[in-house]
Amino acid sequence: MEVFRKIPGVENGSLSLKAFTDFIRNTFPGCDADPHFEKKVLMIFKRFSMSDPDVMVQTDFTKLYDYFLRRCMHPKCALIIVDFQNDFVDGSLSLKRCPRGENPEVLIPGLNKMVDLFDVVVYTYDWHPENHISFLECFKKRKLHSTCTEKASDVTPGTMLVFDVDGRPVKQQMWPRHCIQNTKGAELHKGLKVKPDSIIIHKGEEVDVDSYSAFWDNLRISKTSLVVDLRSKQVNHVYIAGIAYDACVLWTAMDAMSEGFMTTLIRDLTCSIANETTAEADARLKKANCPLISIFFSHFHLEMNVLRLKNERQTGTRI
Repeated sequence: MEVFRKIPGVENGSLSLKAFTDFIRNTFPGCDADPHFEKKVLMIFKRFSMSDPDVMVQTDFTKLYDYFLRRCMHPKCALIIVDFQNDFVDGSLSLKRCPRGENPEVLIPGLNKMVDLFDVVVYTYDWHPENHISFLECFKKRKLHSTCTEKASDVTPGTMLVFDVDGRPVKQQMWPRHCIQNTKGAELHKGLKVKPDSIIIHKGEEVDVDSYSAFWDNLRISKTSLVVDLRSKQVNHVYIAGIAYDACVLWTAMDAMSEGFMTTLIRDLTCSIANETTAEADARLKKANCPLISIFFSHFHLEMNVLRLKNERQTGTRI
């Protein structure tokens, strides 16, 4: 394997832990800033050194390369902009009027800059029927499950109810009516740049189930076409931005990871609903080891990737 043979320190067809550590350090600049860097490298080394626990031979390295390193060293990236729709920006469910009071419009310049950097861009839409299960205005027309303890008089935006859907208990958080199919409120905000030939994903189309994630509905009964769409373009790494961080952005990121995509969340290109749910989202993403980066670092990473690809084309080499 050419990559293995090029690694400094390969002796007699094997790689020592020190040589492997140096390879990781040189391949991913800055990774050793992690205080647990050496511990993590040792864990990877031990996991894949199946032939000999003290060295990594070529067959072991090839498995590691195919499983993980190839995607990291040669990423094909896509940008997923989640639900940047009129109703969430300044309409019926504007984040400006949510507890944190954040203004999604300040994200537009950064989002548009990111759109220019990506060849593959995904735009997701909340796309609800007018009597959707999440609508506060509709809950009195629905049957509550026997396990629901909330009183109708106490229901406000954000209240979690349990509905009876064909005899099944279905938990659903209540929101003002928003993003109704084919309405102005469901359109992308006019300030957002829309890339030609982008991937469009509609979610939340079923009347009795919500869909925070761009991949799956909340009950994991049905999935969108997003995995197939991304795989058809050889995408293996997704960058996620949009609204809301503590709802649809969070669950899109979680499902992207579960579907096998390297996943990076551009934190300063998102807005949140509330402090409590933001803290919960932070904890979930940290536990899942999802990187949260700024627009500056995402821009830097992408520019470095472009330079690497240009160098490969000019020199005819690919590691």
